[in-house]
Parts: sequence; structure tokens; C-alpha cells
Amino acid sequence: MPELLILNSTQSKSEAIERLAQEKGYRVKTCSLVEDALSWVDLRKLHALLVPFDTKIETQLKLADALWRKNPSAIFGLYTLEEISTDEKNAARLSGAEIFSGDAGLNHLGILLTTSANAKLHKMSIMVVEDLESPRDIICAYVEGLGDYVVEGKASAKEAMQTLEDEPEKFSCIMTDIRMPEIDGKEFINYIRKHPSLLHLPVIVLTAYGTMDTLVDCLKEGATGFLAKPPKKIDLLRELARAQRVVQGLASPRLATHEEAEALRNLLADKGFY
Repeated sequence: MPELLILNSTQSKSEAIERLAQEKGYRVKTCSLVEDALSWVDLRKLHALLVPFDTKIETQLKLADALWRKNPSAIFGLYTLEEISTDEKNAARLSGAEIFSGDAGLNHLGILLTTSANAKLHKMSIMVVEDLESPRDIICAYVEGLGDYVVEGKASAKEAMQTLEDEPEKFSCIMTDIRMPEIDGKEFINYIRKHPSLLHLPVIVLTAYGTMDTLVDCLKEGATGFLAKPPKKIDLLRELARAQRVVQGLASPRLATHEEAEALRNLLADKGFY
């Protein structure tokens, strides 16, 4: 039976979610303390964890990290009875969270719970595209050390594109640098999103601080997520978890629409990109 954990401050705020999850065949556990939630996450392989929208970001990241270490495809969601702003939704999206606000959010949650209950964890085959040999080898080894991943490095987007043309079903996720000779990350993402056999693939962008314009361009082209180099473990786990949810049909391969990507500039600046 799939399991859902709800962190709540008052029982009344989560009653509708509990009823919905039970109707979908979930075993539901609620708790009011973060420490208790962390203990449950450690004990069980949860399909979903929902916390109040106003939970401190540090607590959100801690809970999400613990959740995705146990189950990379699990849903981490923020819930609220009120409607929230676009900026607030974008900020949560960057952290890998799903947003469930108001009646529309409840309907969206119902769809995701149904899909998640039937989803199977995929062994992911990841292509890492980086023109510099040492960083490429380090990232490949780092990703392999985080879980049951098959990782293969490519020295250029051109080489990667040839491999994808020859074996379009071999890889379930692409991780690519932005700045590369001949064909850069933006062009590579554009190729993937326009290819009928590849457009569903999650694409994680590897970038450096000081490249916000290029990063926003990559998001406009359809990137699924991004990592600042050298990637931190918690960030890498978040993006791999997001990619796993894309593979299972629980999330879109595009982190943002063209308009939403432009709106992310201020949030990216707050994170050190400029």
C-alpha cells in the first residue's frame, strides 16, 4: 500500500488531503513535529510527503533530502488552503517541490497520487556531456556513487547527438554543460526538445555562477533543472529525483515555460547567478 506522510500544525488544515489520499488507496500518517516527520521518513519508503507552505526553507530542504534518499521518485509537496503568487510558486519549483493550493491544488494532488501509486522506479541511464575531461570524470563518478545509476560521459554535444541518433532509447536522462565549443548547451537542449524520440527526456544543465542569461536561455529552451558547478550533494539528489519523476510521468520535462523562465531571473540572482 502506498504511504503518505503529512506534517501539519493543525488537524483541520490537512483533513481534505487525508480524505483524498485514503480514497486513492494510501495509508496516511500525520505528525506535527519536524523531528517526528524525519523519523518517519527514515523508517518508511514513502510515496509522498506534504508539509505546510509556510514551512521554513531550511526545513523543507532537510525533509526533501531525506525523502529522496529513500525514494527518488517520491512527491515532496507544499500545501496551503490559500492561493499563492507566481513568484512563490517559482521559488518552490526551484527547490523541487510540488505546490498544492486551493481547490485546484487538491485536484492536482489527486492526479499525482494516483500516478505515483502505480509508478515503478526506473534504473536510470544518464549521459553526462562536458568538454573538459577531469570535470566530466568527476561528475560521472559522483553520480554513480549516489545510487543505482548507469553513467556515460561524452566530450561534446556533437558526440552526444550522434550517440542519441544511433541509440535514442539508451538514455533516460541528460546532464549537460552550458558552455561548450561548436554546439553549446542551449543548442543541444533545443535539439532534444525538437526530436520526436528524445523530447520527453529530462535535461539537467551544469552551469557556473555568473551565467544567468545563458541559464535563463536554457530554461526557455526546455531544461528540466540546473546545477551550479561543482554540484553539491543535496542539489544533485534533488535534480536526480526530479528527473526520476519526469521519467515516471510525475513531472514535466520542462522546469518552466518561456515566460516563467524569464520571471525566474530575480530568484536566480538571489541564489548567486548574475
